[in-house]
Amino acid sequence: MKSPLLSNKLLCTLALAAFGFTAYSQDDAGVIAVISPSQANNLTMGMSYEVTITIENFGSASIQGIPVKFAVGLNSALDEVYTGTIAAGATTDYTFTDSLVITDDFIGNGFAETNIIGDANTGNDKLLTTYTYGVAGLNDDRRVSGPISAYPNPVVDRLSIQLRGSVDVDVNIYNITGKRVKGFRFIDGAAVQELDVSDLISGVYIIQVNSEKGTTTKKFVK
Repeated sequence: MKSPLLSNKLLCTLALAAFGFTAYSQDDAGVIAVISPSQANNLTMGMSYEVTITIENFGSASIQGIPVKFAVGLNSALDEVYTGTIAAGATTDYTFTDSLVITDDFIGNGFAETNIIGDANTGNDKLLTTYTYGVAGLNDDRRVSGPISAYPNPVVDRLSIQLRGSVDVDVNIYNITGKRVKGFRFIDGAAVQELDVSDLISGVYIIQVNSEKGTTTKKFVK
C-alpha cells in the first residue's frame, strides 16, 4: 500500500498533467520574430506603429502571463504582459496594446524580448531589431527648411554641402541603421562647407542638417 505522501504526490502529478503541465518542468519562452514593424523598415518621426511579435514556448509545460517588451533606440519602450496561455512547444502572435511612437531618431537598433522570472534559458529571450529613420526611401530627400546639395556623390574623401546661406548649423551623418557616425558644427559659416568623410567605410549614409529654420536630410554614398 502506498504511503499517504506518495499518494498525494501521484494525485498532484496527475492533476498537473490533466491541465497540460508536467512535473519538474522549467519555464522557457522567447521572441522569435517581429511581424510589424518589419525589420529594416523606415520609421518616420512623429508617426505611431502597431507592434506585433511572435512568442515561442521552449519549455516542457504551458506558460501563462508572459511579460514582453519592445524597444527601439531612445523612443519610449512598450512593456506589457501577454495574459494568454502558450502550450509547450507552441507559438503565438501578440500585438501590443500601446503603439510605438517615434519621437527620437538617434539610434535605429532595438529589441523584443520576454521577461519571465526564473526563465530556464535567458539566452533565447531576446530578438534584436534594426530600423532606419525619417526617410520614405533612400532615394528621397526630406525637405523641411529647404533643400541642400551634397557632392560629389558618391564621395571618396571630402564631401561638400551647400547650405543655401550663411547660418549656424549642426551637421550629423548617420549610417543606414540610424547610428550617428560623425558630427560637425558651423557657426555663421560659408554657404558651402567641406566635410572630411575619409574615415567612413563604404556604404549608404544620411546627412542631416539642423538649424533654427528646421531640419533637412539627404542621402549620399561613400
